[in-house]
Amino acid sequence: MSINDAYFPPTSSKSDRMKRYVGFFAGCLMASISGTGYMFSSFAPELKETMGYSQTEINLVGTIMMVSGYASSIFIGTFYDKAGARITAATSAVFLFIGYFLLYLASRHLFWSDAVVVGLFLSLASLGSNGSYTVGLAGNIKNFPTKSRGVAVGVLAGFYGLSAAIFTKIYQNTFSPDEVQLFRFLSITLAAVCLGAGMFVFTIKTDDQEDTINVHAAEKAPLVPEGGAMHIHMHGKGLDLSPLSLIRNREFWLLAVTFLCITGPGLTVIGNLGSLAIALGADSTTQNDLVIVLSVANFSGRMIFGVLSDIFARRVSRPFFLMVSLVVMCASQLVLAISSSLSLVFLGVVLTGLAYGGSWAMVPTIISELWGESYFGTNFGLVGLSPALGSFVLGTLLSGAVYESHIPPGGGTLCHGPECYRLTWYILAGLSLAGLVTGYAFLRRTRSYYFGKSDKYTASYHLYP
Repeated sequence: MSINDAYFPPTSSKSDRMKRYVGFFAGCLMASISGTGYMFSSFAPELKETMGYSQTEINLVGTIMMVSGYASSIFIGTFYDKAGARITAATSAVFLFIGYFLLYLASRHLFWSDAVVVGLFLSLASLGSNGSYTVGLAGNIKNFPTKSRGVAVGVLAGFYGLSAAIFTKIYQNTFSPDEVQLFRFLSITLAAVCLGAGMFVFTIKTDDQEDTINVHAAEKAPLVPEGGAMHIHMHGKGLDLSPLSLIRNREFWLLAVTFLCITGPGLTVIGNLGSLAIALGADSTTQNDLVIVLSVANFSGRMIFGVLSDIFARRVSRPFFLMVSLVVMCASQLVLAISSSLSLVFLGVVLTGLAYGGSWAMVPTIISELWGESYFGTNFGLVGLSPALGSFVLGTLLSGAVYESHIPPGGGTLCHGPECYRLTWYILAGLSLAGLVTGYAFLRRTRSYYFGKSDKYTASYHLYP
């Protein structure tokens, strides 16, 4: 079998094969414009100065954007499951334009400029980005059989991670330090690409989908709770669980907590990268370089984990790679904690990007494998609440409090020196280490799916919703 057939396996017709190629390319294009929220650190210091915000206020703006983006995943996922790719893409384009254009007006002081309001403007853009990525990911994940799904998701997630590097470079070479014009550019460009590419995302049948059969849970799964049928369908070795069934699933909560312990520290670094650079005496060029390095590492992590999880699928399960992400994330936080120079910060940022990106390559694939594709959009949104919680509690409350506690009385709004974030990094390293407990439990309890093995620690996730 050729590499082409492995990752773009033959379908029932040449027309379907062409749709798969076109849809995948369109999905990559949509993913590449969906991660602009990760470039927040590039323009945050300039936005902070333009608006006259404190560090807590600029952190609040970023957190509102991140939390609303991830929290809206449930709404976006449900909307996509019901409305389909094209309508979701068109709606997302509208949100992208409105969000960034209102931010442009606010930055010119032609509109409200309160931190909460500006955060809400960015949240509209984040909602559009979320919708764009959902269309690109969910529209293509159904087009690939499980044996090649890790790579497919890795590529799509990789372009999402690379998005910040692309637009940070554009900002650096074209607009910096005028973030106001950047917002106008983003409002027009992102909306146009989302609308155009979204029209070419197609969903076709694979062998996995053709083998899908419907099951009445009360008759076929005797260990589910009594009281009638649940929204469950068999797909291959796993199940299609509805959102209500999913939240009653033990493995869902293990995955959610594990994901929080990876993405929480990652988003804290992403949201505070600009302020961290300034605290260590970096200029705006170095600050933007850090964002680009993080974005490229994010992209690399998604690609590497996606490819490796397919290559070693017969030896280790995908949840194992979440354990690897936790270890790397813990190491990244420790490197940042001991950093007193920018060279170590760059190393910590690379490790953070690899761990954070790798987790995002694994989680969508795990969700589709364990709990099916019929409700993938909504189920992916439910798991997406973990980063939202982590961004608010860790990225705003914790990091903001530690940062401001090291500003001397009468010292303004800026903190200088490695102590500004050191305690934050140590706490997040501990959180990542603690995540290994839930990660290992998730690994053991899903072993029966991936390898057909069971022991006293392993539960059949589909029999115990």
